Amino acid sequence: MKSQGDNLGAMFATTARDYPERTFLRWCRGSERITWSYAEAAQRIEALIERLDALAIKPGDNVVIYTHEMVPSILFDVACACAGVVFAPIETSSVPAVLELCKRIDARAVLTTPDRGALFEGTPVVTEDGRGAATGNRAHAVRRLLERTASCHSGTVYMLQPTSGTTGGSKLVIRSHAAFVRVGHLFTFGYERETEPPARVLMVPALTHGMGQYLLAMALPLGAELGVTREIDVAADIHEIRWLDPTHMALTPRVLNSLFQQLGGPANTDRVFGPSAKFMISSGAAPDKDLLEAVERTGVHVVEAFGASEISVLAMVQPGQWRRDILGIVLDDVKLKITEEGELLALTPVMMNGYYGAPEITRASFTDDGFYRTGDRVVLGPNGEFIYMGRVIDSFNLFDGSHVAPGPIEEAIARLPWLEQVLLIGDQRPYLTGFIVPHRSLRESSRAASLHRMIEREVGRICSTLDPNARVRRLAILDHLLPEDVHKIVGHGKVRRKRDLAIKTYADVVRALYGAIPSSNVTVIEIPGAAAERRASSRRRLSWPVRITSGRESIFGYTQEVSRGGGLIEHADPFPSGPITVEVIEAEGHSLVIEAELVRRDASATAVRWTGPAEVLAQLAERLPP
Repeated sequence: MKSQGDNLGAMFATTARDYPERTFLRWCRGSERITWSYAEAAQRIEALIERLDALAIKPGDNVVIYTHEMVPSILFDVACACAGVVFAPIETSSVPAVLELCKRIDARAVLTTPDRGALFEGTPVVTEDGRGAATGNRAHAVRRLLERTASCHSGTVYMLQPTSGTTGGSKLVIRSHAAFVRVGHLFTFGYERETEPPARVLMVPALTHGMGQYLLAMALPLGAELGVTREIDVAADIHEIRWLDPTHMALTPRVLNSLFQQLGGPANTDRVFGPSAKFMISSGAAPDKDLLEAVERTGVHVVEAFGASEISVLAMVQPGQWRRDILGIVLDDVKLKITEEGELLALTPVMMNGYYGAPEITRASFTDDGFYRTGDRVVLGPNGEFIYMGRVIDSFNLFDGSHVAPGPIEEAIARLPWLEQVLLIGDQRPYLTGFIVPHRSLRESSRAASLHRMIEREVGRICSTLDPNARVRRLAILDHLLPEDVHKIVGHGKVRRKRDLAIKTYADVVRALYGAIPSSNVTVIEIPGAAAERRASSRRRLSWPVRITSGRESIFGYTQEVSRGGGLIEHADPFPSGPITVEVIEAEGHSLVIEAELVRRDASATAVRWTGPAEVLAQLAERLPP
């Protein structure tokens, strides 16, 4: 096998040299079915680079790619890879946001489609939509691309990839060719460039998303055919996908869910993709395991992968080894640590070069010994099994100390096709509850009873596979969308949820969810099995007399519930402020004084968390009934 180079541009150019007539792109445009060979694509890509040359744009310079169409995006990406030009893709409908990005990275030009070119008067623009005829000599174009890519190496910066912004403003991750070459080789699954017929890669995720870039990186070393549907992401048409008949795919959970909906659901499906489908990679969010199992039943190998833009892929399963209970097996070239707080730290051979223009954020993202702080909470099995437990910043403990990561649960519930929004709460509370917003047509329907039964059944089904402490007990059905500052869709379709603000905004609803007061303006439904599970939890309903002391102030009350982590105390008098002690007085006359801190308070009861010395808490544990 001839050398393909160690960068994405060289991989395209060498395939155009060695297999000029092999199909590079096949796509649907209206009623047309269009096919380009590698040599034809090389002509267009070299023509794009010549226009960059005319603007005096050199290797290492920055540009912005702004297009809603996949084919121009592919041409722009490969042209930049061959020319050594660094690009930042942007997904927006706001021209000011594009101009702001240009200013932020000192971009030399905007690469876009002709219909958008006039929007950037005064800014250098390079346009392409794939509709014009290719011009020039094919062999000459390929030679020029080989010459241009010769000076590029794996450590050269390839792109500035925007993050989704779920934890704040979007950052730009500086990523080298090496990061994508590594993933491209990981995802080939035994195929080589010489394999006949060649691999066919489905291009559905946008190239602003890491998944889309990984697919491109997979296709180039394989000399694969790229198949493009008229609409991408969740708008992709399953019938077009079947016509393209890919061998390799990578789909986010929401895209896979959309495809199954088009087919009437997994129960009605014995085939999802075309007859050549062999591998489907699932990544980008918590997966729907039922849908992945349905894909496996059709004979397509499911490959789950976990990683981040900053560090590339950390873990994945090999074809034929998919399991419901794990996300993957840690890769051999990855080193991991887990902090006392449960945060995953990672070191890979293709770490990011930092966040563009943000040296302080970059420094804070790494430990002193070079490990990246992922912000994720995971569990690692004895053989490298990788189990994702949610974001550290978005995880909390229930009242009894049980840890809960609401994000994956919310994503599973949000995939129900008749829901618009879901947000769960439960930090330092007895159990998980939350808000659920059905689609408008259901919110305005008179068949409320049917809707309630559907919510009870489907949410109960989802929660039945979870640990009892992670099961949703009650849901408030809202007749309006949550405010954008509480529930906002950010980049790549991900959701940023502000739980504290939701609790403050819907304080009366929260009190109704936890049984403090009835609510006349919102419907609260109980998920089947919730009451029994609450009684079976590690909390104990005990009525011990207690004296609560802060300084010289004391009040008396009774415990409603007690656990090893804290207690709920009913009282009639105002609760003392400041640090407190709780004296538990038992029937035999004995007492136990425990240091505590306030968790929350309402009109009639106060929740506290035990903070006393270990030996005192051990005495409390002994007094709790089994």
